[in-house]
Amino acid sequence: MNAMNDEIRLRGQDTADGMREWIRSEIRRGPESRHGLGRFLFGVSSATMGTMVALEKLSDCAKLDWWLGVSLAALLVSAVIALVLAIPKRNSFPVEKALVVLHSEYLERIARFSRWWFVTWLSGVAVGVFAAIGR
Repeated sequence: MNAMNDEIRLRGQDTADGMREWIRSEIRRGPESRHGLGRFLFGVSSATMGTMVALEKLSDCAKLDWWLGVSLAALLVSAVIALVLAIPKRNSFPVEKALVVLHSEYLERIARFSRWWFVTWLSGVAVGVFAAIGR
């Protein structure tokens, strides 16, 4: 047999079985991904806060001014949002809702928290950079 001439022919049932298995694995790994994302984002927020404080300490006129305070407050809010993502959540599954619908809602909630994290983190970084170079 020539391996180059062998074709893989999928039947409709093979595709349906593959999709079912993919959906099951997505639902099974859902909480894992939220926890991992929250831990990563918390690390980014914490490191950014440390970087802002270090930049301020290395500047000529090191002082905690209003702009740096706003920056650190925004970064602290982003760290709290990341913690909310990282802390495991106890889920209840209403019988009347399909598991795929619940999973979609779960993913939307993660996306919403991620967007809020990004907005607060970016605001904190922008204000912090302005505080560092704006003087």
